[in-house]
Amino acid sequence: MIFFYKIIFIVFLLVSTSCDRKDSIYSSIKISDAVLVKPVILRTDKLHAEIYDIRILDSVLVLRSNDGRGCLQLFDKLNFKFLKTNGIIGRGPGELKNDAIEIKTIQDSLYIFQLTTNEFSIYNINAFINDSLPLAERTIKFEKYNGNFDIFPMDGYFVSRPTIKNRIALYNSSGQHLKDFTEYPYLGDNIDQITHDLAFRFFSLTEPKPDLSMFVSLTFLGGIIEIFNIKDGSINKIVERRYLDPNLQNGKDPGSIIKESTNMGFYGVYVTDDFIYASYSGLNHRDYRENNILLNYVAVFDWTGNIKKLYKVEGGLLDLAVDEVLNRIYIVTKNSEGEEIVGYFNI
Repeated sequence: MIFFYKIIFIVFLLVSTSCDRKDSIYSSIKISDAVLVKPVILRTDKLHAEIYDIRILDSVLVLRSNDGRGCLQLFDKLNFKFLKTNGIIGRGPGELKNDAIEIKTIQDSLYIFQLTTNEFSIYNINAFINDSLPLAERTIKFEKYNGNFDIFPMDGYFVSRPTIKNRIALYNSSGQHLKDFTEYPYLGDNIDQITHDLAFRFFSLTEPKPDLSMFVSLTFLGGIIEIFNIKDGSINKIVERRYLDPNLQNGKDPGSIIKESTNMGFYGVYVTDDFIYASYSGLNHRDYRENNILLNYVAVFDWTGNIKKLYKVEGGLLDLAVDEVLNRIYIVTKNSEGEEIVGYFNI
């Protein structure tokens, strides 16, 4: 994806435990192996603002982008014809009161999380696409933490990243808090607990595998991939791989931990049963800003964290969505005027 996080990243971009030295060993992403692709830019008369997320629902692309009426715009994925706006403000039942939402498409359901109310609404995909006033089949309120990022169902549970100091929270199917996962990967010598927390709370992404057997976490500061499952009622890390040293400094707020030489890793993520697709920078913070905060690559990993393919996207990208029916990767990118637009390339 990203995002509510885009706001956080742009604003801030203007060890919980001792680790063995083996934890500083990095795998490599060989830029020279990248396959160059030129996206087809999709044209539409529909006006939209910044695109914070892009998802695929059957034959429809859903953009989280506020058009002044609502924050979810639906387009035909073949010709990019505008279909309608959902979650219209002031409509009453079914409205989404502001942009502070997250959307996920998992199996035959659409999940919308409203950060301001800490509620998770589940929609049938067909009803969401076809009904003029789609209503949620179920809404869940989560306890303990007043806010969560990246919340999703997981093997009979719900998983989230709390918006206060904590790594990952585990809930039951009714939203009752069960326990937390508090371990952070090694981020470098002498990096303190506060900096670990800030790096993973504000600059990471999590996404569930479609069969809900595992989930992945990726970092934007540096390139760390972790894969988790739930075993015996607890979150269990089964894979950890590092592809880029974050090169952080200790700080007390998100912006202060970033240096000019801090390395920028994974920004958007979309997963399938076989692969993890992530937009990837590989630039330091200074060069990333000069690149108009666009990322140049899409990295493809399997569910053991091994890189399988790398695409270099002409013009760069922000977010992405993968269509295994059409064998396309849809991307959010920018035109020459700096406006966010949608395109795709074939895989």
